Amino acid sequence: MHLYERESKAHYWLYIIIAVAFALRLWWVLSVHTAPVYDFLKYHLGAVSIAEGNGYKLYGNPTAFEPIGYPAFLALLYKLFGVRIVFPKLANVVLSLGIIILTYLIGKRLFNKNVGVLAAALIAFSPRNITYTSVLCTEIYFTFFLLLAIYLLLKYRTSKWSGPVIGILCGILALTKPANLLFPGVLFLLIWLEGRDFGQAVKQTVIIGLFMILTILPWTIRNYIVFQEFIPISTNGGITLYLNNNPYAAGHWQDPFSFPDSPLAPYKNEETGFWDELAVDKLGKELGRKWILENPGKFFKLGFKKLYYVFSDSWDVSYAVEKLTSGQPMPDRAWVYKTARWAYRGLLVALAFYLLMLIKALFSKENLRGHLILWLPVLFFSATYFVFEGQPRYIFPMLPLFTLMAAWGIHSLTVRDRLY
Repeated sequence: MHLYERESKAHYWLYIIIAVAFALRLWWVLSVHTAPVYDFLKYHLGAVSIAEGNGYKLYGNPTAFEPIGYPAFLALLYKLFGVRIVFPKLANVVLSLGIIILTYLIGKRLFNKNVGVLAAALIAFSPRNITYTSVLCTEIYFTFFLLLAIYLLLKYRTSKWSGPVIGILCGILALTKPANLLFPGVLFLLIWLEGRDFGQAVKQTVIIGLFMILTILPWTIRNYIVFQEFIPISTNGGITLYLNNNPYAAGHWQDPFSFPDSPLAPYKNEETGFWDELAVDKLGKELGRKWILENPGKFFKLGFKKLYYVFSDSWDVSYAVEKLTSGQPMPDRAWVYKTARWAYRGLLVALAFYLLMLIKALFSKENLRGHLILWLPVLFFSATYFVFEGQPRYIFPMLPLFTLMAAWGIHSLTVRDRLY
């Protein structure tokens, strides 16, 4: 098939994929009335407090526990359209379509249009990406801005405005998930891979880092005014580090206040259920670091267990179906779990095949730059979860990257005249 005809056909399929993906997501949001629970409820309540002009508070108390990035986005929606959780869900639909488009654009940039379209199709029909549209969580929001930052870096790296814009996007990512304060380091490697100019990579990374700091700074100032402490983003780092790095840690979330003789327990008010954020954050960091340094072998063993919980299953679709606004779980929800499980297993099989094709390409001395660009964020997120915590939903921002890998592996079998 002629190159022009092949790429025109790719565009035709992309339009169909986006249309069907939109219909599926809109149907899900309007049919499945997921209620916010756990951290998702805190995002919602904090956003309501902001929208009503009371500042970022939970149950009347000023807080910095949940990072402000996503609650601020929810507050903006509530301020514009009213406090109804359907509006964030509709925003999820739009952002989810953005993820599909950005997956295509990154695939087109790194490989070719056909790989981009196939990856877009895989992410468009991913059960997780569909079901998460009804959940008030950071996953879709964060993944959209992550892919946008990567795409702008690949497409407009040499533009004068790209550094400041990408820096602002990195600020949004860090305000959503604080570990991403280190993400400019990943971007430095991406820039260096793209241009092979170390000095230029340092210069651009400094600009990105500067604008990231400027984006975060107003929130840091707010925290200092409210708490009289230097809190760059949130106060949940210490508790997360400790609960996942102590003698009773299991690699996934547990209640750190219920551990035997928990050193954090004295800081929790049993009547209200709240705790001293600042004290727990400081003590948690101290105890977590101490345990890691004193138990390096157990820490590494536990780290792989955390990664197992991230990559082993897809039960996180439960957040969408186990509690609806009616107070009841979704009836006949078993099919959601089965569909998600089989889709994820299929992706794992495709990734195994991709690795075989990648090894073959390595021995063929093909250009693997595009693959390194995909792997660097995956390794960064994996390293973060290795230290902190393992949950299946943490794989979400990596799914578009995995679909790009899988699409390349599948596409490499179907054509001989490779375009990349």
